[in-house]
Formats: sequence, structure tokens, C-alpha cells
Amino acid sequence: MRIPMASILILAVCSATAWGQAERKYYGHGYAYTAPGFGNYRSGQRPSAMEFGGGGEVLVHRGLAIGADIGRLHVDAAKYSIASNLILLSVNGAYHFGARKSGAKVVPFITWGGGCGWERRQGGGSGTTINLGGGVQYWFQKRMALRLEVRDTFLSESFHHLGFRVGLAFR
Repeated sequence: MRIPMASILILAVCSATAWGQAERKYYGHGYAYTAPGFGNYRSGQRPSAMEFGGGGEVLVHRGLAIGADIGRLHVDAAKYSIASNLILLSVNGAYHFGARKSGAKVVPFITWGGGCGWERRQGGGSGTTINLGGGVQYWFQKRMALRLEVRDTFLSESFHHLGFRVGLAFR
């Protein structure tokens, strides 16, 4: 009776240590970015702009994700009478093609969403935003990726910002 009990105990201990070795499932990631770009005004003005910020996404079903990000957009508005500092908050949906594949190094994605923007000056206004974009994440390490994205954010009827985001994603 001692030999079967000892065998069961040894098997249980060995299998418990194997659980710790198991590959973790991928449920989402965070990211930080900088985004040089330009604004486009209905008046034809195209001032340069720079945005930086961060956010995260959670996979909810296969490659479908929900996420949010916050960023600060600085428009080079010295010669224009426009807002020069904006805070942008967005809530997005995204689809990551092949995100759940084990060991996928390159994961293209598309994203869309909406949110709000605020001017960072006294008496500054606020408004709703709509954004859409796409890009790719290159997982060069198990928990870190280079994130490249093009995102167009419409701040109002008269302005939108086209940003070329470069950043890091992390799990």
C-alpha cells in the first residue's frame, strides 16, 4: 500500500511543478507611444503636431480587443490662432490578426473608437473625438514589442490629426 501512495504523491508533486512551467495565455497588453504628425484644418492650414501618451488593450474574444488610451497633443500653432495643447482620451475597439497564435512575432491590427479632447488652457473648450487607424506589433521579446501605428483622430468638423505612432507594447 505504501508504494502506490508514494507513486501518487511523486506524480502529484511532479505535475504541480510542471504547472508553473506552462506558457501563460495572452490576455492583453499596455503600450506607450510618441506620434509625430500634422493637423489638417478646413481652412487649409497644416501645422505640425506631436502627441505622446499610453494605454492598454484587453483581448475579449480571439483577436477582438477593447482598450483605452490618453495622450497629450501639442500643435505647432505659433502662426495660427488655434489651440496648441490638447488632452485626448479615447476608448477603442481593435482587432489583432493572429494575436492568440503561440509565438506570433508580427501581429497586425486595426483600431477604431471615440472619446473626448480638452484644451489645456484657462477657458479652453472640450469636444468629442472619433479615431481610426491600424498598424503592427513586432514582438522582439516574449513580453515586449515594437508598436508602429497610423491613427487619424477627428477632433471636430474643422480639424483632424494624422499621427504616426511609434512605441513599445508590453505584457
